[in-house]
Amino acid sequence: MPGFGLSYVRLGEVGMQAAGVAAEICLGCKLVNLEASRSMAGRVAFSSSFLELYSIYRRVYTELDFSVSGTWFAVGAGYGFSAEWAPGLDHWGRHRYKSGVALLWKVLSLSAMLSGWTDAPWSERDYYLGAGVDVNGRFAGFVEWDGTSFDVGCSVRFEFLEVRSSYRFPEFGMALSLSFGLGGLFAEGAYGVKSSNWDWFGFSFSKQIRKKTIL
Repeated sequence: MPGFGLSYVRLGEVGMQAAGVAAEICLGCKLVNLEASRSMAGRVAFSSSFLELYSIYRRVYTELDFSVSGTWFAVGAGYGFSAEWAPGLDHWGRHRYKSGVALLWKVLSLSAMLSGWTDAPWSERDYYLGAGVDVNGRFAGFVEWDGTSFDVGCSVRFEFLEVRSSYRFPEFGMALSLSFGLGGLFAEGAYGVKSSNWDWFGFSFSKQIRKKTIL
């Protein structure tokens, strides 16, 4: 489904603030019959963000992603450019690459993603391996490995409420979110903890926009 979003984050204790915008569209999707459109569809996504850290660092990052999906697979790639500078001192640019693939079978999925920066050694690339299960959109679970730690999570969806939780080990981390939806309106609150000295809270609001079609 096509969509767009705005974000803003401010952490006063570390002098950081960030803002971003993102949008995505589906190529070849039929909004009135989403399941039928799964035979083959493309997705194009765009995102851009601005990061400020005190008065010593600035970054503007822009990324473009494209993917193609079918009934049993999905494959995608992305490119990002980061313009960074220290005000009054220096500036530089970096290029990022991303690629991923997923195999789908009934309610199961297997996926892998690779990403990195062109100016960084190959040994510093990031990779993720994951597996998931989704039962009729009512229950979902996943496990993901990034070479250092495991992330395990699940979600349960009721008529107007969705509960999601995830955990990280052996490094400690957890997150819990509650999402309420009614008539295309959604409100979500989330709380997370990572290690012994970092926690966060977030809140979001969204509205689903449907295209009316006369058959």
